[in-house]
Amino acid sequence: MSLILAFDTETTGINVKKDYILEVGAVVYDTDSKQMVEFYDAFVRWPSLPEITPDNFQVHGISNDMLLKHGQPWELVVGMFFSMSKRCDYVIGHNVLLYDKPILETNLHRIHEPYKWALPEFTKLKWMDTICRSEEHTSELQSHSD
Repeated sequence: MSLILAFDTETTGINVKKDYILEVGAVVYDTDSKQMVEFYDAFVRWPSLPEITPDNFQVHGISNDMLLKHGQPWELVVGMFFSMSKRCDYVIGHNVLLYDKPILETNLHRIHEPYKWALPEFTKLKWMDTICRSEEHTSELQSHSD
């Protein structure tokens, strides 16, 4: 069985060094059976609510009220993410290498001491970025059209 984890984040902005993850969506997919094996989607409730600007809200539609009512502590969300990812061959996403992976790493450093186990797990993951593949494919198509 060959498993991949596809995931995406919604955040407070595009600065991977300072912004907060507000939502994580993840799907484990079995490439042999071509079936979804597991699905997870969660809002994150931080101890102090991060600022969500009107522009941010326009992009993702997530409000602080939604985070308060439906959010889970970051430690639980990241725990579920790693529970899913550690049995997968690859973690994939669109623009994951330039955005989602770095912002995930930044947010991992906000975890309280008992949850620091996640940092070494993070370095073990094998990443694939669909934006890199699409850029390769686009340049390949362009070279064939010349």
